[in-house]
Amino acid sequence: MKKWIKWIIALTLIAVSAHIILYLIWGPIDYTGTLSTQYKQSDTCQTIITKHFEIETPKDWIHIFHGYGIEGEAWGSFLTKSGNLEYEYGMFSNPFRMDSVFTFSRDSLDVDRFTIYIGENENGNEIGIYIPRQHEMEWPFSFSMNKACSENLDAIISGVKNMRFKRYYFFYPELDIDILQVK
Repeated sequence: MKKWIKWIIALTLIAVSAHIILYLIWGPIDYTGTLSTQYKQSDTCQTIITKHFEIETPKDWIHIFHGYGIEGEAWGSFLTKSGNLEYEYGMFSNPFRMDSVFTFSRDSLDVDRFTIYIGENENGNEIGIYIPRQHEMEWPFSFSMNKACSENLDAIISGVKNMRFKRYYFFYPELDIDILQVK
C-alpha cells in the first residue's frame, strides 16, 4: 500500500512541476481550451479549429489557448518555428495605431472578404495584424508578433483569407442578427 502512495505523490509532483514550467514559459494556459483545439490536416497546410475561430496555418503550428482577459477577450498563441505569435479576440483587441509607448505605422489590405490593418511600431520590433469587426465576427481580432516572428506574416495573411469566426459571446440570437446585420 505504501508503494501506491509514493507513486501518487511522485506523479502529483511531476504534474505540478510541469504546470509551473509551462506557466513560466507561456503564462497562464487554459488546458480545456487548448486540448479541445482540433487540427485538420491537408496536403499543404492544416486548419486549426478553436472555440472562437478556424484558421489555416502551416502544418507545424500549435495552438495554445490562454483563457479570457480582464475585459473578457479570448487570447492565446500559436507556437511557430520562429517564435510565439499571440492573438486577441475581443472588444479591446490592439488596433496597432498608437499606445503609451510606441506609435505604429499602419497599412490597410483587402484579404478576400476581410479588410485588415498591418501595423509596425516605430522601432520595427513589433508587428501586428488587426481585423476590425466584419461579417460574422462578434469582436475585433488582432495578431501580434515580435520581429523574429515576422516571417509568419505571409502565413497569417494567407490564413485570414479562409478564416471563419464562430458565434460564442452573444446570447440573444434575435438581437445578434440586428447587431451583425446578418440576413
